[in-house]
Amino acid sequence: MRQGVKKLVSRSAVRSIMPAAAGVCLVAAVCACAAVTRGADAAEKKTEVPAGMEELKFGKINMIVPKGMKTKKHGNVITLEDVNEYLARRLEEMDKVIQKIDARLKALEKTTREQDAIFKHNLEELRASLDKVKEALPKEEEEKD
Repeated sequence: MRQGVKKLVSRSAVRSIMPAAAGVCLVAAVCACAAVTRGADAAEKKTEVPAGMEELKFGKINMIVPKGMKTKKHGNVITLEDVNEYLARRLEEMDKVIQKIDARLKALEKTTREQDAIFKHNLEELRASLDKVKEALPKEEEEKD
């Protein structure tokens, strides 16, 4: 009898079933997480979302995921973006933001240098005008005497 069972389940059959079993396990894990979140929501109406996370609602199911994580819904199956993809995408977005900030900072520094040069030039002109006024005042006072 045992030999008959061995012949029915070959290695190739097991190998062909493995990807499907992994998919079922993944769906079961997502559903378990969703059920835990759903059960917690039922117990306490207002759940606090940790910093850097957001709450997504799919019908009656609430899921807490990192902010900006992409989700896809295929029928009744909800798939989350892979962690490596999420981190790579977020780092790329942050690099773009840093580059924009750096460009704005350089533009502000350039504008500040230009305005500083104008201010120094105007200050020199005011000092020269003030010196002329100071020179003219004593002469007028001497002429009045």
